[in-house]
Amino acid sequence: MTPTRIQLAEADRKRLESLAKAAVKEKFTTKGGLANEAMIGYSTLRELLNQGSGSDKTLKTVLQAIDLAESDPLYEYTKGLSPDVQKMDAADNAVRHRTLVLVAVLLVTVGVMSILVLLRTLNTEVFSSQQEVAAQKLDQMGVALTVESVASSIAAVDVDTLNLISTAGASTRLIEAALSKGGREFAKNSIGDVAAADWLNREMERGVNPDLRVLSAEEQEVSFLHVALESGNADLAISLIDHNATPYPYQNLYYAKDEFPIFLHPIHGVARISSLRTSDKEKIARRLLKAGVGYYKPVASEKISIFQDSIEERQQDFDELIARLDQDISIDFQQLRTETKLDFSFSRRSEICLSAENRFGGEWCSAMEKVPAIISSEEYRDHYLGVIFVLDLMAISEGRMYFQVIQWLGDYQFGMLEVAADEETFIFWKWDWGSAPLGVKGRCIIEKYQECFRSLVIDKHSETEGKTSYGTEVLFTSRGTTEEEIVLPTDYR
Repeated sequence: MTPTRIQLAEADRKRLESLAKAAVKEKFTTKGGLANEAMIGYSTLRELLNQGSGSDKTLKTVLQAIDLAESDPLYEYTKGLSPDVQKMDAADNAVRHRTLVLVAVLLVTVGVMSILVLLRTLNTEVFSSQQEVAAQKLDQMGVALTVESVASSIAAVDVDTLNLISTAGASTRLIEAALSKGGREFAKNSIGDVAAADWLNREMERGVNPDLRVLSAEEQEVSFLHVALESGNADLAISLIDHNATPYPYQNLYYAKDEFPIFLHPIHGVARISSLRTSDKEKIARRLLKAGVGYYKPVASEKISIFQDSIEERQQDFDELIARLDQDISIDFQQLRTETKLDFSFSRRSEICLSAENRFGGEWCSAMEKVPAIISSEEYRDHYLGVIFVLDLMAISEGRMYFQVIQWLGDYQFGMLEVAADEETFIFWKWDWGSAPLGVKGRCIIEKYQECFRSLVIDKHSETEGKTSYGTEVLFTSRGTTEEEIVLPTDYR
């Protein structure tokens, strides 16, 4: 209920209101005592009360407001004052409240930032201290941060020293260079070593390239995944794949010793590794399929005609090729093969090119799509080229793309097409022996091999024609063409 106002002259009432307001404001701002004028107002009000002027209840209300203001400056003392004064005081209090909130927020923010700076400083000091301690320990052990020294620790799988090397600040470039030298021994000697696996996983998460090349037993560069598989180190192979290593393990085909190297056929290569358990083989193979390895059963296409042969004859040739390839694969796993027609509509998988774009930049998927579906010779005399069906992209390494291909030259064989960065030079690789047509055009790097992969250079000048390194005209059929049928050169036999 609103109290009855005291019956005073207008001038006296306004003076009392002003004095009461001044009393509270002075208390709030100075935190000590009331101003002289406020004290006068306080005394005057008490005298009026003592004299009994006006309503005792009203005068008590005003005095109580002032008394409470002395102990609590935020108390709503204006209950006994006029509406205009109440509005003015409410606005003043709102401003004060907002100011206090902003000041509090500012103080908290400054405090948090100060704590973060302190923690960062402490962390830097701790990290610097750990790095210095690790460097001192390595120095006492006679271990230098050089490629040769780190490679020695990697080959010996000396995890304690490797952890010190990492803590001492060894760069990812140094670790990669050392792995290139000692990676093959690491793969052989770290089987079942959880601590070694943890160290390498940390290094790959720090930026070490899972596709780095290491030296093989023949002192040739192969991918780290290649030596992991050949060493029978299933955990290392799976870790590399999980860290986005290219699932086709790179190798120089000049040094491949059989028709179905692991680079072209990683699933079959895994199946032939005797040191891997059957459960590990299946686990790795499924990881490879998920990572983008093509696992196809070629199907003859009615859109491709070769010397008027029947689809049935071509399919029989395909089946014989796959049967030779699949001899080490269990029947159950063979069921995972995807049937695909070999013609210009072949759909390439994109996992490999997308991974390369994410890691290296560039438009690798666009470059992949520009590679033709079919390469063939224009004239029958180019009997060492035959007809090449270009299948999936296998790998992108050092600025080159590598595609798996199937070649027809009287029968069918798997091979590889290497495409230079300028997309104008193709190198066709095929397994052959010295007396075969392509054999007279190429040679084995290691002459002791009776059979080997040989290469043939093709210069691509346009979408429709080009020349081999021996001057023969070559035709290129683009992917996605709408031609109903492609008649390839007639009789190669």
